[in-house]
Amino acid sequence: MERSEVQVDNKENEPQQVENPLVSQRKGRPETKRYKSSTEKKSRAKYTCKTCSQAGHNNARCQNR
Repeated sequence: MERSEVQVDNKENEPQQVENPLVSQRKGRPETKRYKSSTEKKSRAKYTCKTCSQAGHNNARCQNR
């Protein structure tokens, strides 16, 4: 039996090119890419109780239950 010489590329010692990972599109509306100015910010909506119709708390924390 004869052994034929086979050239083996030794790629383990060579530096490899690392590429960016593949990025898939996420579900939902895309994020905004800008900061909103202070004049664009909306004020928070106040809680309104369904039991007593007063502002400042919700039905779970109502004292008139």
